[in-house]
Amino acid sequence: MVYIEHDWQDGELITKDHLNNIEHGVKNNDRGINIKTLGADPTGENDSTQAFKDATSQDNHTIIVPEGTFLITDTVLFQRYDLVGTNKEKSVLKLSSSDKKTFLQLLYNAKISNLTIDASSAFDGSTAIEMGTVYLDGTSNQYAGAHNNIIDDLMMVSNPDNKNSIGVSLTPHLLKDFENNTSGVFNNLFNNITIDKFGIGLYIDAQKKGWVNGNTFGKITITGYGKYGVWFGQSDVDGQGLQVNEFNSLQLQHVDHTNSDAVGLYISGGTWNNFNDVSHWNDSNYQGTPRPDVVAVKITPDASGSYYSVYDNIVSGKTEGNIEADNRILDLNDLNVDHLNVENYSKLYGGQVYQSKVKTMPIDNLMTSDIINIYSKTPKLSTLLFNSDDGIKYPQTENDGNGTYIKLPKYTGSSIANISIFGSQLQSIKDSGVGTISLKFKTSNEANTPIFNDLYGRDANGNPQALKTYITRMYLEKQNQNEFMLNMVFDFTSNKGIIQSLTHIVATIGFSIATSSDYVGLRDIKLSNRVSNHYANYTRGHVANNHYAIVTSTPSSWANVGVFPVDPDNFQTFNNNVVSYHNLDSNILVETLFKN
Repeated sequence: MVYIEHDWQDGELITKDHLNNIEHGVKNNDRGINIKTLGADPTGENDSTQAFKDATSQDNHTIIVPEGTFLITDTVLFQRYDLVGTNKEKSVLKLSSSDKKTFLQLLYNAKISNLTIDASSAFDGSTAIEMGTVYLDGTSNQYAGAHNNIIDDLMMVSNPDNKNSIGVSLTPHLLKDFENNTSGVFNNLFNNITIDKFGIGLYIDAQKKGWVNGNTFGKITITGYGKYGVWFGQSDVDGQGLQVNEFNSLQLQHVDHTNSDAVGLYISGGTWNNFNDVSHWNDSNYQGTPRPDVVAVKITPDASGSYYSVYDNIVSGKTEGNIEADNRILDLNDLNVDHLNVENYSKLYGGQVYQSKVKTMPIDNLMTSDIINIYSKTPKLSTLLFNSDDGIKYPQTENDGNGTYIKLPKYTGSSIANISIFGSQLQSIKDSGVGTISLKFKTSNEANTPIFNDLYGRDANGNPQALKTYITRMYLEKQNQNEFMLNMVFDFTSNKGIIQSLTHIVATIGFSIATSSDYVGLRDIKLSNRVSNHYANYTRGHVANNHYAIVTSTPSSWANVGVFPVDPDNFQTFNNNVVSYHNLDSNILVETLFKN
C-alpha cells in the first residue's frame, strides 16, 4: 500500500513513508504504535481487546490501526490517547458481544479518527462510543465526565434489528449519590461522522446531576436509525442542564426499517442550543409511497414535565417529515424550518413538491402600546394600581432620557405594581389558556432587589379566586445598566375552567427594597395571550381595541360595561364624559375612551 494523504502530530508532518512503515509492522515510538505489534489480529477472527487495552498503557499516545478488521469484545478506555486508522474504509473495529456492552469510552484529551466501527454483531442495547460514565474515583469523585475529546472522520454501522443500540452516547452519569457532586460532558468535538442502522444515532442525556454543555457537532449524517436520529434531553429531574451545544449540518434519514414512531431530532430539554442546517429525508415506504406520519423534529417538555425549561433553542433547516411541538414550546424556541411535502405525504423523489414554513412567529401585545403615557395623563383611567405606605396609589411619572417610567412608591419595604386584565384581553387568555405579562424595570440597587409575584381573579359577584399556583415561570433579561426585562408567564392549560367565570384577573409584581434610598422604576408594560420569555418577541405592536359593550339600557357603572378596575373606589368615576353611546337597533353600543 502507498499512502498519499498527510497528517500532523505534535506540530510535525507525518509522512507517507512513516505510515507505510507503520502499516508493515515497524514500531516507531516517536510517531505512533501499530496495534498489530501488541498482538492484535487484523483478520477479525481472534479477540484483539487486550491489545487495545495494552496500547493505552504505552509511552506512545498514538495508536495506529492499519488496514484489517480488529475484534473488540469488551470496554476499552481512552484518556490522553489517540486511536487513528490508516484507511477509513479498511481500518475496521468490529464490536461483538453476547451481552450489553459499552465498547469505546473516552474520558479526556482522547481522539478517535479515520476508522470504520462495525457494531452489527454487538448485543442489542450496546453502545459503540460513550462519553461520561467512567468511574474516576470511588470516594471523592463520584461522577464521570468527558472533555476535550475529538471524534473525527468515522463510519459507524450497526444492525437494523438492534433497535436499542446506540452509536455515540454523551451521558454524564451519577455513580454514587453524593449531593454536591456533579460533572459534565463538555468541550468535545464531533466532525464528519456517518452513523448507520443504530437504534439511536446520537444519545445526549444530562441524566441525574449531570450536564452537557459546549460541545460542537459538524457534518453528522445519521441514516436508517431505528428509534431516534438524535435524542437530546434530560431524563432526570435532577439533571443540571444542556446548554450551548452547537450542531452544524445534521443529516437525518428515515428508511423502511425505521420504527413507525421514530423521530429524527428529538429535543426534551436544554437552553441556548443551536441546531443549524438540519436536513431530514423521508425514504420510508408505505404501500409504495413514503409514510405520511414520519416525524422529523419533536420538541417536548423535559423530565420535570415543564414546558418552560426548554427554551431559546434554535432549529433551522428543511424536513420531509412532520414537526411536533406544543404551542408553548414553539413560542419559547426559535424554529425556522421548511417542511417539504408532496400532497399529504413527503418524499424525496418525483411528484409536485410544495413547501410550508414552520416558523416561530412574533407575538401580539394585547395592551395599548403607550399604557404608561396614558397613565401619566389620566391615571384614574388606567388599569394600573400601586400600593403605597402614604396612600399615594397613583405616583407621578418621570423621564430619564430613555422614555417615561413610573417611580414606584414604597409599601412596607417593597414596591408593588398591580395590573388588571379584563374585557377582550381576558377573553384572549381564556381562549388560549396562557398569558405573559412583560415589562421593563430599572433599579437603583441591582445586587439586592428580590422579585415576588401574585395572581388572583374575581367573578361578577366580587368573589376572589387565588391563581398564584398558575404562575409557571419568571424570565429575566438584563437590558443595560440597572435596567431589566421581566416576563411573568401564567398557564391555565391544565385547568382552563378555573378562569372562565372570572370578570378580571390582577397580576401583581413586587420588588423588595433594601434601603430607604433604593427605588424601582416601571415602564413599557405588555401582555400576550401566548408564552414569551423575551420582551423583544412583541414585534407586532399592540392589538388592543377600544373597549366595547352592548347593553339593553343606559349603563350606570363600569361593571355594566364589563370594566373591572383593580381598585374601583379610586378608579375614574363612571360618567357620560368617559364613554360614548351608539344606538344599535334596540340595544346600545357603549365605547370607552381608553384601550383595555
